[in-house]
Amino acid sequence: MSLTCQSDGGNPLATLTWFKGNTELPASGTRQHGDSSISDLDVVLQESDNRATYSCRASNDASTITLTTNVTLAVYFPPASVKVTVSPDSIHAGTNVTLQCESSSSYPAANVTWWRDGAPLLGGVEQVKDGLHHGTITSYSVAVTVGSEDDGAIYTCQASNNWAFTTHDSITLDIKYAPVFAEGALPASKEVSEGESISLNATVLAKPSAVTYTWHFGGQLITSSSVMNITNISRTDDGIYTVKATNSEGSVTKDIALKVKCEFQRDYEF
Repeated sequence: MSLTCQSDGGNPLATLTWFKGNTELPASGTRQHGDSSISDLDVVLQESDNRATYSCRASNDASTITLTTNVTLAVYFPPASVKVTVSPDSIHAGTNVTLQCESSSSYPAANVTWWRDGAPLLGGVEQVKDGLHHGTITSYSVAVTVGSEDDGAIYTCQASNNWAFTTHDSITLDIKYAPVFAEGALPASKEVSEGESISLNATVLAKPSAVTYTWHFGGQLITSSSVMNITNISRTDDGIYTVKATNSEGSVTKDIALKVKCEFQRDYEF
């Protein structure tokens, strides 16, 4: 950017001096044209120039009065970064989580948004406060209720202003949740014939992954393993089996109906 200052008349012609605030600056060039003094100042604009006042002072030996003209700049600059946080620090399925994103200072104020899977999260709360270089810091927070399916979900914050510059950062949720049975892991019922063997594997998803298992039948504990094996099945094995999986977040149970096909027995008389 170039600033030009011109002083007309005076004898001798005026000496022109540039200032930024109270700091004197060297002119980029000076010249005289007719009865005018002209001075140029080239400025490489920085964020710190926003609302900075540049002045040109004209003086000569004929007067003790210095004439001054000022210009105050409005310099656009984008948000250089965003900071994302999530609270609480430890996240549990079924609870509310607050995602907050704060932009660095910008002028004009940045528009801050949260996104997941290409869709914006609406209904958040925006706050602004004064930032560096007479800019504005913008924060935007949203509350979401999370479940086990949100573990590993990536939320992205984006900030931009009229400077057509966008900055972003992301956060990946780490959610603790009670065990859930993997889809199709266990049937609701199973039909077997007498004499056969069966193995049922209770596959669960859980975080923490340290899970304990119990299998019960007829009120009795059968095994404390994730896998229940029954060999040489008989009709007395027919009934409801209950598996329970537990971690520090909770537990889940499931009933499996085992239906035993019995061989027909014929009574003979002699």
